[in-house]
Amino acid sequence: MAGVYDFDGKARLTYVSGQSLREVVKQVVLNYELRWGESLTHKRSWLASNDYQFSADYYLLTPWDDIDGALATVLDGYPVTASILDSTGQVFIEEAL
Repeated sequence: MAGVYDFDGKARLTYVSGQSLREVVKQVVLNYELRWGESLTHKRSWLASNDYQFSADYYLLTPWDDIDGALATVLDGYPVTASILDSTGQVFIEEAL
């Protein structure tokens, strides 16, 4: 697989696939080498009350460290938002306000 891009620096190609949005977001987060919490405590990453069906597999090409852009693309159209705790690198998904 190859991609053409017009930004400076190293690129990251991510295959986005899965049956649920939660599964897909976890895969993207781990691909960018950030933290994803699976526990059922307050330390979990998926804080949204619902999960959503995801059925469109695709490749995502971003600058190497552009997790914000990757998550914005993946979450576009869903009623959730992503945030990253800079001190730990953990990603959180919450209901959009």
